Amino acid sequence: TMSASTAASDTSPTLTVIGDAFLDLLISSPTSTLPTPGSDTLLDAPVTTSPGGSGVNFTTQFTRFYGNSQQPRVHLHTSFDPNDAHGAALQSHLSSLPFLTVSLHNH
Repeated sequence: TMSASTAASDTSPTLTVIGDAFLDLLISSPTSTLPTPGSDTLLDAPVTTSPGGSGVNFTTQFTRFYGNSQQPRVHLHTSFDPNDAHGAALQSHLSSLPFLTVSLHNH
């Protein structure tokens, strides 16, 4: 279990979210450089990543909606490996959200 550094008061309600956690890989390329049938293409920009998955997306938007005022506690039950690069990026993102605890269930 990991917790954000900001703690909610004991009287705040708790929202429990059960959902997936992914690191989305985003590739952007202008349509002029898309490959034609039978050819290949080079990317103009690097591949970027962004936290994703329904559980992470909902939790992120919910905590951003409330900001730091009247924030209910949020508990996310999800599964990812915090020891690989993608999992570490997810863990870093989730740790930055206020009033959040995460239960990791290894798969």
